[in-house]
Amino acid sequence: MNKFWKYKFANILLFLFLFYVFLISCSKEKKAQQEIVIGAILPLTGDLSSYGVDTRKSIDLALEEFNTNNSCNVRFKLFLEDSQGDPKMAVSAFNKLILNKVVGIIGPITSAEVLSIAPLANAQKIVIISPSATSVDISRAGSYIFRTINADNVEAAGMARFVLKKLKINKVGILALNTAGTLSYANSFENFFIKLGGNVLIKELFLPNKKVYRTKILKVLDKKPLAIYVSGYSEAIGRMIKQIREIDKNILLLSYQSAEDPRVVEIAKDAVNGLYFSSTTLPPKVLGDAYKSFLEKFYNKYNKKPGIFAPEAYDATKLLLSSICR
Repeated sequence: MNKFWKYKFANILLFLFLFYVFLISCSKEKKAQQEIVIGAILPLTGDLSSYGVDTRKSIDLALEEFNTNNSCNVRFKLFLEDSQGDPKMAVSAFNKLILNKVVGIIGPITSAEVLSIAPLANAQKIVIISPSATSVDISRAGSYIFRTINADNVEAAGMARFVLKKLKINKVGILALNTAGTLSYANSFENFFIKLGGNVLIKELFLPNKKVYRTKILKVLDKKPLAIYVSGYSEAIGRMIKQIREIDKNILLLSYQSAEDPRVVEIAKDAVNGLYFSSTTLPPKVLGDAYKSFLEKFYNKYNKKPGIFAPEAYDATKLLLSSICR
């Protein structure tokens, strides 16, 4: 073999060796990619499933984007548990997720669920980020409990002012579901309304398993309020509005952000006409390009518009993943 071919052969061997080293290093990099498990506690079945299904879609969208684009050599995996909106089941779901070594949890949806697992999350040092729990008590629930939505007193203060100053209504009754978040809304509205000079003539509460409210409605109407503030999850609000209108077609009705859920219209139908409700959902032109981008991505992936807590769930997921991937 002459010198030329010896030189050529040596270069080929060197190239093959370096290519082999490159393949091995790439393989090691892939193997070294760390898998981190996060959890979600959502009501995928039951009366609150309309909240949970869209929330899950937002979490999946954020997770898919982050796994595709993150630069920290980490892949996130989601473990999901169905709480049915029940605080006891939320505790069971939390314990299952802990066994799966989750490092953070998105959800739960309701304030009652968040408050039920807060002591456990603080003891285990597991971050909880709820996209929808609004009770003022969550602000004091511990160092590991967060949310991507306002506390209900922010919304209730604006609603109380609107009812008194704009609608010129100074006498109201309250009909409320007796759970942590929904009662917190009712209490916040009551406190601000009275503070601003209004009168709350009566406040009637009902339990989550109740679906017929006629007796409670008649008690409220008997006090002759000028309006009724209804507080509950979307399906309960829909039923309350429908049943109130069957008794009194003209009484003014008031509510809050849960009334924005399409389920309210599905249940109450035309009875929703004339309903006033507060909401912190702002138009896309106010929220800017990031929100517009989310709406577009959500619609392109699922061929539907997101529900009322879907943007907050998307943000909660991105926050959790970004904090881990610093």
